[in-house]
Amino acid sequence: MVQGCELCGEKGETRDHFFFACPYSDTVWESLARRLVENSINPDWQWTVHRLQKMSPSEVDTILVKLLLKTTVYHIWRERTARRHQQSRVSMDHMRRLIEKAGEGTRSDQLYHWLHIRIRYESSSRVGYWIQGGGYS
Repeated sequence: MVQGCELCGEKGETRDHFFFACPYSDTVWESLARRLVENSINPDWQWTVHRLQKMSPSEVDTILVKLLLKTTVYHIWRERTARRHQQSRVSMDHMRRLIEKAGEGTRSDQLYHWLHIRIRYESSSRVGYWIQGGGYS
C-alpha cells in the first residue's frame, strides 16, 4: 500500500520526497539553510548529502549545516508522525522557529548563538571584518 505524504498530500511518501522535495519540508529547510549555504540548496536528498560531504569538515559553517540538517530532519519527522496520529498541525513558519530554538539550552547553544550573530551582522562589512579577526578599524 502506497502512503501519501502527511505534509503535502502527494502520493508515494519516500525519503527523497520527504527530504526535501516536499513543499513543506523544502520551504522549512531552505528558509534555515540558505543562511549558511547561500545558493547551494537543492531539494534532492542525494545532492544535499553529497554537498555536505564535500564541505570542509573543520569549518564552523560545515558543523552548523550538519547540525541544522539533523535538527530539521528530526523536527519534520516528528511533525509527520504527529499528523499521522491526528495531532495538531504546525505551520511552516512555526516549524522554522522550533528548529531555530532547538539549540537553546543545549551543548550546541554556542553554535546556534554564533550562527545568529553571523546572520545578524553579515551585511555589515565592518562588523564582518571584526568577527573574522580583523579587529576594529
